[in-house]
Amino acid sequence: MKTKRTLIAVCIATLFASGAVMAKEKWEYNEDKWDDTRSYGGVNIDQDSVEKWGPWEEFIQPAAGAPSIAFMGAGVGDPYRTLPQTNRIAEDVCRAGDWCGYATYYNYRWDRTAYDGGEGGSYSSMHTRPYAGVFGLTLQPDDPSVVTIDGGEGPGKVSWRVAALPGNASPDLGASHDPMNANFGNWWYYYHYTGGLHNFSASQQTSDSSYAYDYSMAYGYPHDYYYYYYWYLPTNNKEVAAGYFYRYINDYISGDGAETGKETYGFYVAGIATPQPYLDAQRAGNVTASYQGNSYDFWSGHQIPVSMTVNFGTASWNGSWNNGQDGYAYQTTDSYGNKYIYGQVGFNASGTVSGANIQSTSVSALDGTVTGKVQGTFYGQTAGSIGGVHDIVKTVPDRYTAASNVGVFLVDKAVQPQ
Repeated sequence: MKTKRTLIAVCIATLFASGAVMAKEKWEYNEDKWDDTRSYGGVNIDQDSVEKWGPWEEFIQPAAGAPSIAFMGAGVGDPYRTLPQTNRIAEDVCRAGDWCGYATYYNYRWDRTAYDGGEGGSYSSMHTRPYAGVFGLTLQPDDPSVVTIDGGEGPGKVSWRVAALPGNASPDLGASHDPMNANFGNWWYYYHYTGGLHNFSASQQTSDSSYAYDYSMAYGYPHDYYYYYYWYLPTNNKEVAAGYFYRYINDYISGDGAETGKETYGFYVAGIATPQPYLDAQRAGNVTASYQGNSYDFWSGHQIPVSMTVNFGTASWNGSWNNGQDGYAYQTTDSYGNKYIYGQVGFNASGTVSGANIQSTSVSALDGTVTGKVQGTFYGQTAGSIGGVHDIVKTVPDRYTAASNVGVFLVDKAVQPQ
């Protein structure tokens, strides 16, 4: 017992001694030695600042985007939070054999704290404006002889990937589960289907004992007007898919009851690009073709008409969205203060043809000023369709100023080459 009391006394004395040291009137930072002292990695303390990037300024983000960051406490053995794999976007957005295209998407996040006896809980959420990106869709029927481009139905696998176009924020969740279980040629929700690879429903989910939940899905809509009126981009081209994609992750904090979540969801157009020999033949023949279709910017049931003319001989094109001016268009603001408009947003565009792709060089509007771009791809063996995305900022006097608008479009060839 005496030994224990002596040990306790020594500890207390040590604490008081430490306090005396800490109570010195002036801290000794030894600032003259900072240029020789490293705080982390190869960074000297004198270069470490909250106001400057210091040596980090030398880092340049690769074209494929920044690498994933491993946060502390998110490891396999973390007892507090389960973070399911999110399949971060890699360089292979569009892989060999994929149906490639374009997408618009939102990011949405929320946080809910636990209620304590019915009191003290809270919920908050943040959503972004719509953004524009590129999209890759992997379609793998279990029996390729049964489910083909031209028709058929059966089980298989599907996965998707999306990445931001320049000037757009990256998706929080840049890929689906890989793969998702799918049914081709069977649009279950409306009990209607058109058959083939373009028409599918796919989903996959994972969860664990801590209630973490991870869900991915995608639809490829049937190619007609009626059965998906509220989001339709009708086409006769079976080498094009148009639909919806989504991923949701819910993270539960064990023992606390609190949770956080995030979602990325949007719409896409993807397909099989037109072979270059066909496009070369159209250019050699100085062919001009007209295209008609629709564009969609998240306002369900209010798709706008799109018309385009392509001059293959001069490798140029021009087009009109909603006849170049707004109809019913509405301005709103996302959770970060970014203004955007949605609805019947009109503008005109023109540009160049390069290979199987189109790119705008000019955008304008009859009722205001516009900046931004349009890009797309010819789809099908005979360039039967053009699918793409627009990403603009528009001002209409007395209505709205510098508001963004993005949308995917799909147009079919209306006049056969002569």
